[in-house]
Amino acid sequence: MTIHQVKELTSDGIKLAREFLSDAREGKAIELPKGLLTDAVYAKDAAVPCFVEKRAFANRREAGEYLSEALAPLGIGNVNGNYPLWSWLGIFYFDSFVEQDDENRYKLARLPDYAFVLDTNTVNPRDMLLHRLMLAWEAYRRHGDQFAQWMLQQPVTSVPKIVERTIRSRQRFSSQGIVKLIGMLYIDPQSYAPKRGAGNDDAIGGIRRLNDVLDQLYMTYDVYGMSAEQLLALLPDEFKRFNTAAGSARD
Repeated sequence: MTIHQVKELTSDGIKLAREFLSDAREGKAIELPKGLLTDAVYAKDAAVPCFVEKRAFANRREAGEYLSEALAPLGIGNVNGNYPLWSWLGIFYFDSFVEQDDENRYKLARLPDYAFVLDTNTVNPRDMLLHRLMLAWEAYRRHGDQFAQWMLQQPVTSVPKIVERTIRSRQRFSSQGIVKLIGMLYIDPQSYAPKRGAGNDDAIGGIRRLNDVLDQLYMTYDVYGMSAEQLLALLPDEFKRFNTAAGSARD
């Protein structure tokens, strides 16, 4: 087992990483640029020495638990929102997430740059948690299995619309009750896949409608401090179709 000291990408490193992602998306790049993760011009040591190993993660839980332990010496203040750190980690584990075809071309599909690299000059802060590893770390440390098992059991690279709508509001994502409620309503407990139609923007009782109702309830209740069960009791009848649905088809 080979361990590597955690680093942060410099501005030159982030630029080169994004050029690599662009080339990989077009089928031009078949390997990481030499020195991107190690050369001083592209990467610098993290604030406190800590180490990671190259490995695969079966789901977000594995990634979140592993990174929580590996990055613990840095302290949350040096990890949370640290774009250069997460950019280095995103590229370091890139080969673990993105498969290659028979000609060694990466199957990057339509994954955006911010799934792996966070550029302060271009990324919208609301997209920050769409970085695949940062999301795993945040979901694990904030909620764990008790409140976010549905999210943690999904593959690291998979971000269904249900997840995206959950994390785009940091206030809602920080609420253990709301995160658990979303899982209770919209996620099949066996497959952890979204229930049919739950992510559709025009679905009656869907995730978009839930966000609107929570905003209305906030005028009267402390929705961000309530439990999932308390919130469920306040929801209109239109949400019953998802609370009792057993469908597991992906939206």
